[in-house]
Amino acid sequence: MLSNLATLGLKACLAKYGRVEVQVLTKNIWDLVTGTIAQVEVVGQGWQSPGGVTCRAIFVRTDGIQVDLAAAWRGQICLCAPTHAKVQLQLNQADFNHFLASRLLTHTLEKLVIAGDPVTKLRVTDLTGQEMALTAEWQGIQHSFILQPNAQGKAQILGEPQVLVQEIEHFFNHLVVDLQGLELRLDSFAIQTGLLTLHAQAKLWRFPEQTLSF
Repeated sequence: MLSNLATLGLKACLAKYGRVEVQVLTKNIWDLVTGTIAQVEVVGQGWQSPGGVTCRAIFVRTDGIQVDLAAAWRGQICLCAPTHAKVQLQLNQADFNHFLASRLLTHTLEKLVIAGDPVTKLRVTDLTGQEMALTAEWQGIQHSFILQPNAQGKAQILGEPQVLVQEIEHFFNHLVVDLQGLELRLDSFAIQTGLLTLHAQAKLWRFPEQTLSF
């Protein structure tokens, strides 16, 4: 029942999807009597939010969750307390540009200011091999950069000027995104065959119950 509720709830939040699958895992059936869930796994492909944020694939695995059983019988999934999760996202070039242009990053990008001048028009121009080409505008000039994951999977930016390189590098490596109940803290990057894989630590405090606003 919980798996079906969660699957239907996610589908209702999305504008488009290729696959949405939620698995609620328990150690034994008696745990469900108290609303205790050992783990939840979400697998998705071809997701698009109402605001046009897209991804090729998504995988989420949570820690243990306590749910309100009374709410579940009413057709709602309510968490009794926040829990942690690990998230993996696969994005192509268009997906990542949709993400950068979305309202999810509006306030974060507004803080990307150097010497009183904002950094604007941050976007991906190429995503091939094991690197990503980026451009950004600062002080009326468009600058080009290359993002390569380092040995730890952190974003390493190559280009000039250095003050701008350092700010963009910091932006990617400390990115926090609120997906309306799931807060992502970017952990590492991987780039291969035109796909960017993002690994993130996450905190889940609310399951989506209505159409997403981004």
